[in-house]
Amino acid sequence: MHRTAALLLALAGFLALPLQPATMDPDLKKLLLDLYDRYNKTIQAGKLEAALALRSADVVKELRHELKTPSDVQGFLEFSQATIPDNLEVLHAAASKDGTKATLLTIASKKVPPRGFGPGGPPPGSTVRSELRLEFAKDNGAWKLALPSFGVDPDKVPSCQSESFDPIGNYDEISNTSLGGAIVRVAFETQCTLIIVRVVDENYCAYLPNREELRKMGVDPASLTSYAAVEINGRKHKSDPRKIWGDNLKVHPEE
Repeated sequence: MHRTAALLLALAGFLALPLQPATMDPDLKKLLLDLYDRYNKTIQAGKLEAALALRSADVVKELRHELKTPSDVQGFLEFSQATIPDNLEVLHAAASKDGTKATLLTIASKKVPPRGFGPGGPPPGSTVRSELRLEFAKDNGAWKLALPSFGVDPDKVPSCQSESFDPIGNYDEISNTSLGGAIVRVAFETQCTLIIVRVVDENYCAYLPNREELRKMGVDPASLTSYAAVEINGRKHKSDPRKIWGDNLKVHPEE
């Protein structure tokens, strides 16, 4: 792996701190998007120092430790320039309660340049799409870009083989498994509640009791909204590794 790519992947875990989400003000959302756009334009112009002035202090510290030679700097600029999106669609915006961190969950798209992205990459002229998580942090009262983290193509996220309900006999009654992640969507059916949960770069199908039974378990069905974090314990499906029969559920709703 290219050293710069490895560095950025390592930094991805550096700022993956959990947010206690609050509703984001539209003006803040616009400010953060403008900041990301300004950073990209500065990178495109090859102005490293001006670009670093727009990054959070912790990230700048890591980058300065790694970018020691002109070759390192050139590699970082080339990699960063190649990953600047042509278009950005914001799916969700969240800010921490203390107002010091914020996240934009987006879909980024980019047309592959004539030279391509290297061996095995998509053909020149095609358009590639990927999930892009933009993390921001406040440094001395000013918002800075912390880390942009690219994910998978949203149209190619691995998921359960079928979302159809399977009777409990299709699950291993002696197994004990758990998962945690953000809700993608929820379907309240007569016989069950289907919750699609994003676990890293995969979607899992979790089947829990119907809406009425959830209330008896102490779970408010209204709390099961997209992007709320859930923890589910239950039984593994006998043939589909991304299906789980949920025996209990803990919800961390967005506020």
